[in-house]
Amino acid sequence: RELGSKIWSTASVSNDILIFGSLDHWVYGLDVNNGDTVWRYETGGAIASSPLVEDGTAYVGSFDSNFYAINAESGEEKWRFTESSNWYWGKPIFFEGYIYAASLDGKIYALESLTGNKKWESVTDGPIVGSPTVVRDMIIFGSTDGILYALTKTGTQHMSYGQSDPI
Repeated sequence: RELGSKIWSTASVSNDILIFGSLDHWVYGLDVNNGDTVWRYETGGAIASSPLVEDGTAYVGSFDSNFYAINAESGEEKWRFTESSNWYWGKPIFFEGYIYAASLDGKIYALESLTGNKKWESVTDGPIVGSPTVVRDMIIFGSTDGILYALTKTGTQHMSYGQSDPI
């Protein structure tokens, strides 16, 4: 089946709906049984970020610098976060009611999963290309500034590890 453009993201599945983004600006929801389009959601830019599906919601960032929460069953927008000044490349994560989304603007955002309200942001000195992870209640991520960061759930820096080359 052909879509409008290349697909750089990894798909997620929610109740027999395969969800992924494409460089054609669309997030797709396809029926896993027959490949039929269940829904499509258009963003303002290409999507390279892999969607996270949690509690019936698909979370994904776009090259339009917006981060979206989309109903995984219907494809309807639940909320949109618009404060980033650059793209989202890495897959977001869910931890204790919050979505953690890293942006190429050098910030990681802690967003309430139900509303999209920002709890906090943490700033680095370079774009964040990869995806964050959780280790022992800390949000861990690397930045192209060459530093691996470990933040508490409140956004306080717990530790950092520097490298001479970008991560």
